[in-house]
Amino acid sequence: MERIGEDTETTSGIVSKFRLKGDARSLSDPASNDYGEPTYSEPCGYNHRFIIQWRRSGFTRQPWIHIDPSRVNPKLGQLTVTVLAESTGGTPPHFLRAMGGSPNGEGFAVSQSGVSRTTILRPPYSVTHLATMKIIGTNLAQLTISFNVRAENPSEHRMDVSTAPADARVASSLRSALRSSLDEGDFIDTKIYGFSRRMVDGQVSGPLPIYANSTILKAKSTYFETMFSRAYFTESSVNELGGGALQPGESSCSAEEYGYDSDSDLDAGEDDPDGDSAAPIRRRGPGRTAHVKDIAHKTLRTFVWYCYTGEVVFSPLTSEGKEQKKSERLEAQSAIAAMKPPSCSPKSMYRLADKYGIADLEDRAFDELRNRLTVHNILDELFSTFTSRYERIRHMEIDFICSKLDCPEISDGLPRVVAAFGADSTRLPNFEVLSSLIQKLLERRNSSSNRGRVGASRFATEDVYIPEHNSGSPFDAYF
Repeated sequence: MERIGEDTETTSGIVSKFRLKGDARSLSDPASNDYGEPTYSEPCGYNHRFIIQWRRSGFTRQPWIHIDPSRVNPKLGQLTVTVLAESTGGTPPHFLRAMGGSPNGEGFAVSQSGVSRTTILRPPYSVTHLATMKIIGTNLAQLTISFNVRAENPSEHRMDVSTAPADARVASSLRSALRSSLDEGDFIDTKIYGFSRRMVDGQVSGPLPIYANSTILKAKSTYFETMFSRAYFTESSVNELGGGALQPGESSCSAEEYGYDSDSDLDAGEDDPDGDSAAPIRRRGPGRTAHVKDIAHKTLRTFVWYCYTGEVVFSPLTSEGKEQKKSERLEAQSAIAAMKPPSCSPKSMYRLADKYGIADLEDRAFDELRNRLTVHNILDELFSTFTSRYERIRHMEIDFICSKLDCPEISDGLPRVVAAFGADSTRLPNFEVLSSLIQKLLERRNSSSNRGRVGASRFATEDVYIPEHNSGSPFDAYF
């Protein structure tokens, strides 16, 4: 990308403008690759950068546009990023979804000369895909790309992260570990194994290691204080960190022992006969090795990153649809993935935070779950095994569904879900959820009756619609 002029600061944000440069030649050229090297812009207004990466699409290349806000002050709050591609002549550019197809999703706007797309970013920030451009027939010399970044708290942008106090940028436990390593020469002193796959028979297997510093982990949870400080703790042992074969019973465990049969952080696949498939680290010497049998490797890896940086990134929920998950997998295969922090399911992280007693992390996973609920996935989430285990999650999701009773996705879908209970023995844990939902509906109904009726069949219940007994509604059976 070639920058055009300086950034312009307006009341609606900071505008940066670029001219696109790249190679869209035929991929039949022997010199072409599936992925080009990412090209970074110079830092822009809020210390963010933009990234262009040319990627294979049939017999041509397409530019993928990302933003790197990793050095942006999180006090800026929500960032609204709009990318605008315009052409002064020839065929105007188009934006595609990450999976290809027409730009008919939210955030797109099309004009005669170009197209724009708006993306919302919330702290903690990470590298984010903004748009994929279709440029066949477009004259690159006449194409400009403008970015408008609007911050929720723009007055904070003068407080650059690079000038913030060290304590604000690096956790005190990390600083302590780094300081100790200056004298002792050791930083990595721990290897933690977590399972990565679920087999057809329900067993979990494929243990993979994560290398970490025990001081930082112990600062986050007394669970690790116990694990790494007491020689008799059965989940860990002292041995050579750079190698060592897995012992019998460490390469897999049963579904009952793992305790979470719907963990989306486990991949489905055949077992790896080699067990530990990660390359051993170069450092030799003793350290503590732990085997965590009820948390996925992907969750643990994201957790260790959180312990180091305070940053946690979440993956889409399975209930959000296959397109979301497929887009995530494609992103993970690109060169951009190496620049992004690890991510995991917010449900898996909530489970970990609850087990280890980390309130801040639990709250962040809780907020992520709440923000990802829609009328399209709430029924799947409400009657999941995960929800049946956590009262706080159950109450939050019941409140959500009660606020959406007048939506056809809820009013039509809920009776069908409940009707399936009798034929599905696996639904047994969800009866408590159903009971809580019915109790909540009754409480709202009684509360609205005390305040008086509004209209013939609607009650003033905070925008919640609950039909009367004689309305013939499918909800009648619940009362």
